[in-house]
Amino acid sequence: MLAVAVLVAALALGGCGDDEPSPARTIPFEPPTERGVGGTIRDYVRALNDGDGQRACPLLDENGQASLISFLPSSNRAIPCETAVKRVARQVVPLRRFRIERVKVSGRSATAEVKAIGRPYSSGVLLSNRGDGWKISFPPGLESKSGNRKPPRAVPGVPLEKE
Repeated sequence: MLAVAVLVAALALGGCGDDEPSPARTIPFEPPTERGVGGTIRDYVRALNDGDGQRACPLLDENGQASLISFLPSSNRAIPCETAVKRVARQVVPLRRFRIERVKVSGRSATAEVKAIGRPYSSGVLLSNRGDGWKISFPPGLESKSGNRKPPRAVPGVPLEKE
């Protein structure tokens, strides 16, 4: 009986190791699709409407944050994104009812159009995906409460990235 137990243990241990290391587990890369584009834009617009920089800023890449901050007077350009969201939200007409249309994905870049429901408003949006989800590189234009529509500007020294 002891000989059988030793034989079973030897057979069990014999299959446990081999001379070749096991291949590393990899997660296959899934190319970006339209799926997350609309959600990112929707989440950003809602966060901006609420003045919630903690929700809005992670949805913007470096260029998107610079574009948002450019809406403010030049004396405010050195403030953190979260503060800029609060200040911008107080100055713009909230976009409560809107549609996201014409989503186009090309590799790691995407474009879309945001259209207001019930009032004349339409603005393009540019997004990028570097493997960490969609980020807004050029946010939708903003309409100030004074009635002037002001599209975001590219900021000198901060190039818009292209694929």
